Amino acid sequence: MIGRALQTAADMPSKAVLLPAAIQVAVESGDLGQSEVLCADLLEIANAYGTEVLARVADQGRGAVDLARGDYGAAITALERARRYWSDFGAPYLVGRLRTDIGRAYLGLGDPESAELEFSAAEALFDELGAKPDLIAARSLRSSMRRDQPGTLTSREREVLSRMAEGETNKQMAEALGLSPNTVNRHVENIFDKLGVTSRAAAVATALKSGEI
Repeated sequence: MIGRALQTAADMPSKAVLLPAAIQVAVESGDLGQSEVLCADLLEIANAYGTEVLARVADQGRGAVDLARGDYGAAITALERARRYWSDFGAPYLVGRLRTDIGRAYLGLGDPESAELEFSAAEALFDELGAKPDLIAARSLRSSMRRDQPGTLTSREREVLSRMAEGETNKQMAEALGLSPNTVNRHVENIFDKLGVTSRAAAVATALKSGEI
């Protein structure tokens, strides 16, 4: 259906509207060759019109193709350009989707700490927007990552755990670290999950015993 619409598009702006969806369909169906062609078409239109919004939409498409190909570094570069633009533009849902894909790219690079940060940020956005399917998907990715790397704390989680050992409350940690209380709460929940405990005292005791802090 999208293919027929592209063929009958009367002008480049009309085609540009359809291309992002066509790229997504091609990527999800595994037709990376076609997705490359469509990305090139979108970039050509963006260059012809010289508008930043089209250039950033082209980055989204390029990043999706690079991610599917396993070129994770290139994917992060393209997706980050798009994320910064849509963040400044004020489009939180798109930012959440992009941060989810950036997290997947970091996982591909073997950088679970950066992936965790991206997935957590995406979850916060989807939770605030009430975008439940996307929230569930982001949480599933983060949960799968934790299962693959049991007990591995990120540097931020170790920092939270150290402050926890000093007796700071979640509110105090949020103020000291410049984080929202909800973000600190998520870090504490992650620490409990990874250490297999259900209380702050047990988390501190386990971390001291294992050398995490």
